[in-house]
Amino acid sequence: MLAEEFATLAGTSAVTLVAAMTTDAWAGIRSGAARLFGNAGEDRRRAAEAQMDSNAQLVARADDKARACEKLVGLWTLEFEELLDSHPGTAGDLRALVDWARAALPQAQQSWAMTINSYGGLSVGVQGATC
Repeated sequence: MLAEEFATLAGTSAVTLVAAMTTDAWAGIRSGAARLFGNAGEDRRRAAEAQMDSNAQLVARADDKARACEKLVGLWTLEFEELLDSHPGTAGDLRALVDWARAALPQAQQSWAMTINSYGGLSVGVQGATC
């Protein structure tokens, strides 16, 4: 898979994960993401679970949930990029998780936004749910 495809998958995964944080679909999405981070070892899985839990609480407490989500998307994009770089075999499972999550999200989180990020000359478009 090309670096651009990994970047797009990481960004889409991050947007989807963050959008789910305050929904009924969160437990299933969190569990699936934790399982994927477990490919990097049990310690990494536990760290990802703790980070996801902390971030979900942060979004729940935020007065401006959209702003909190926007900031967390960048963080989770980096996390998923690192996972894909070190364990490229997780790409198919991550793509399947995103597809499942999109269907599981409430209608309000299924409104899709397009974000284009530029990294040193590489522009990556990411579609995802909004908070």
